Amino acid sequence: MSVLRFSGFLTAAYVVACAPAVAPATQTASAPPAPLSLQASPEVASTNSGDAVAAATAAAFEFAFGWRPGMEARVERVNTERRNGKLAHRVEDAWTLRVKEGSGETLRIDWLDPDVKDAADSANAVALTLRAPFEVTQSGTFKGVAADADAFIANYLGAIRERRVAAKNNAESRAMLASLQAARVSGDWALTVANWLGAELSLGDEFVVETNTEDVEGVGKVRGSLAFSAQEQLACPGATERTCVRVHLVSRQSPQAVEAMVRELVSKTIKKGEILDVKIDTFQVEGDLVTEPGSLIPYAVDYVKLIEGVVIVSGKRQPFKIESTVQERYAWR
Repeated sequence: MSVLRFSGFLTAAYVVACAPAVAPATQTASAPPAPLSLQASPEVASTNSGDAVAAATAAAFEFAFGWRPGMEARVERVNTERRNGKLAHRVEDAWTLRVKEGSGETLRIDWLDPDVKDAADSANAVALTLRAPFEVTQSGTFKGVAADADAFIANYLGAIRERRVAAKNNAESRAMLASLQAARVSGDWALTVANWLGAELSLGDEFVVETNTEDVEGVGKVRGSLAFSAQEQLACPGATERTCVRVHLVSRQSPQAVEAMVRELVSKTIKKGEILDVKIDTFQVEGDLVTEPGSLIPYAVDYVKLIEGVVIVSGKRQPFKIESTVQERYAWR
């Protein structure tokens, strides 16, 4: 098994490990969670000047959820991946995000009108561009992939297949994509919204807290740490009358837990007689989010996923380094 083929298992582990943490990135002046470390960052540069700088630096931002039915944005994304320093693919896609009432007391987020540009290989194009509908609570907590997600995935695979013959549209491929989507959309939601729910941050302060994901089948909880800070106050891109904040996040997961996750995935997938193991050295996500703190409406997301380690196939060691860069821009209508 090559490193290129094995990267699919690492991608699956990544989306699971990035699911919302049991201990979210929430800080208040009166009751902060027990941190691994707690220290102020160096002075943060601001786009403002003079007295405005001092006022902005002293300001505390309260992050709350304010999404409502009827909201809509065009979301453009570029996903670039390098494997062992070589460009593996660059995928560009755009979707219309639409918020509407969901089942019960929930909000449903739909992804409509996809525009996917050609990619280096079809399997990654499908995995990277697929966006399944999902639901969240009225307070912003991730609820789950929508009940009709399987039909959505089947339709999307059918559309992709017309352009990319390698995209299989069968029960097995749909089930695997549905499983990964459940983890992926919750992970994306955590990076843009869930990790910040209820947080109170002042510019320049940095906090690091321990995190646990919910139980992962065959593995248990995935432990890690989450460092977060408010870096800059600025006008919201494309909505300059509104005030946004750029926040920075670094998420690190336990290598041992990720290794166990990958082994579990491999055991269900590889062919008989193929002996494989993995040693993970680095597994982290680092990035910036530009959001409106009072509503957690995102405008820009930039993050880098880094996975380093060694794949062991039949006793042969193959070092790997996979670096994925994601850029998203939201144009709210």
